[in-house]
Amino acid sequence: MIMEVLVELDDEGLCCGAGGAYALSQPELASAIRELKVAAIARAGAPMVASANPGCALHLAAAGVVGPFAIDFSVVSPPQTPPDIRLSEINLRLGGTTHPFAMARIVTRAHADAATGLHTDDGDRVYVATDNLKESSLVGVSPAQIIAGVDDAGLAFDPRTRTGVTLHLLGAVERYGKRGAVCIARSHDQADALLARLTALLRR
Repeated sequence: MIMEVLVELDDEGLCCGAGGAYALSQPELASAIRELKVAAIARAGAPMVASANPGCALHLAAAGVVGPFAIDFSVVSPPQTPPDIRLSEINLRLGGTTHPFAMARIVTRAHADAATGLHTDDGDRVYVATDNLKESSLVGVSPAQIIAGVDDAGLAFDPRTRTGVTLHLLGAVERYGKRGAVCIARSHDQADALLARLTALLRR
């Protein structure tokens, strides 16, 4: 993506209101904070807004800001001057939180309730997730092979039932034998069972 001009917002880094799970636990206050961010975006007059955090992008999208779309850094290259490299965000959390929630919400087409979780038009959904399914025996195995194995085992996410396993971090499989997964089901026991079956499959 090439931008002619990079415009910074004038709100000095004010949170968009998502705040991890804050948008779920305090939806009214989160919406009020979001309105401040949306106003700052409007004042900037930029046709495109980019965020490095999918949770922020989803929260803003609910107010009409197109998303989700994430970036890690941008490079601004004014005429006849050296490029200006600008970092957007470094996320140093050990475990993944935003991605699994966003994945489960998007693929199930669910709406979220702060007290009770994810709801679809045919019942509730829950998930368990990990960023650290690691097996040394998988070093050298391609992402395509991992995907095919999960599909052949009947574990892959099924959009008809809105249950099953989605995979991420597949770029780390061949070199490190590591990948992540979100296991989505109708109950906590079923989600735990999916993760157990996936772990056993990848240890073969």
